[in-house]
Amino acid sequence: MAWPGARDAAWVNPAGLALAQPQGISFAHGRWIADIRSTAFEGRKRTARGTWLLFGNIVNVPGLERRVTASSEPLGTFSVHQLQAGAGFGTVFRGTVAVGLSAKWVYEKIHLVDGGTVALDLGLATAKPVAGFRLGVSVQNLGPGYKLGNDTVDLPTVLSAGLNRSFGVFGRQEAVRTWLAWRQIRGEGGHLALGAELHLPSGLDLRAGYQTGYESRGLSVGGGLRLGRATLDYALVPFQEDLGQAHLVSLGYRL
Repeated sequence: MAWPGARDAAWVNPAGLALAQPQGISFAHGRWIADIRSTAFEGRKRTARGTWLLFGNIVNVPGLERRVTASSEPLGTFSVHQLQAGAGFGTVFRGTVAVGLSAKWVYEKIHLVDGGTVALDLGLATAKPVAGFRLGVSVQNLGPGYKLGNDTVDLPTVLSAGLNRSFGVFGRQEAVRTWLAWRQIRGEGGHLALGAELHLPSGLDLRAGYQTGYESRGLSVGGGLRLGRATLDYALVPFQEDLGQAHLVSLGYRL
């Protein structure tokens, strides 16, 4: 969502690039219901002025049935391909506010038609806790729509606001992090999300979260393992109504 310093700042709030973001690279792969696959990459480089980011994400939806009229048998199958690729930058302004911006190319292909456009993501976050909380806001997918055949597709603009707070346990500072966030997606209702992350001394991280506003999913659980400069993360998203489960795995390396 919009909590600052999030590990996946490329996808939620680019201001997080300026906060606790070690430079490095990461790869992620997700297998969703209906055999939907996603693959993502990001690389971060810290400089004296801030942190730069390169990122990309590909989503493939295979095996959709093609029909022209109502029929018992499809004419065949087709696939949907979606791509995002871009660059971003985050920095701290006057030691109090983190700001971030990313620009990206958005592309989609459905069967024989395709189209694309450019979009911006903007984010703000407090660089230091305020009354113990860190605050963040972001807006994503600012840009014109794109032509897809005879139709114009509007980008799903997303407005997010969130806060997090860390607590010390096991004699370690910030061993527990909690967050609360709100997302408003154009064309949809709002979604409230809350979650917690526990950092164990062994290098193991445990996570759990919940999102409202979705008919078929809400709970997610996962964990991570820190091995020196390398990290391994896993998340499980169970779906209701016998739709199955989504599995997401990511590998990272801190440079």
